[in-house]
Amino acid sequence: MAAIKSESRLFHFIGSLFISLTYLLIYPMYRAAITAGPNSTLGYRTARSRASEAAWEFANALAADYSIWVAIILTILVLVVSAILYFLKVKNISAWRALTYGTFGLWMVGTIIVIVLVEHALAIL
Repeated sequence: MAAIKSESRLFHFIGSLFISLTYLLIYPMYRAAITAGPNSTLGYRTARSRASEAAWEFANALAADYSIWVAIILTILVLVVSAILYFLKVKNISAWRALTYGTFGLWMVGTIIVIVLVEHALAIL
């Protein structure tokens, strides 16, 4: 029975780490979108970002930079919380599930923050 719980903790750790690192996959997408120009399939696509070529390049470059920061912050949080749970020998699987759900929630918050910051910068542009 202990092996199953150990594997479950490992599953939640890896899952949380994967969620936090998905922003690293978003970074090259934004960078590729800069050279692709305004389109309907790739990049940071809002009405403001597609208003002009300059706005498109600016929005995608800024979103790429912010996505790296979100990835770094989320990854550090996952590693710190996982280390705390591990070294405190927390065997309650609910705590490890909370790590996964919390990481996903923070991922969504990070996405909203990126959108708000980029849109604010575009409004000033």
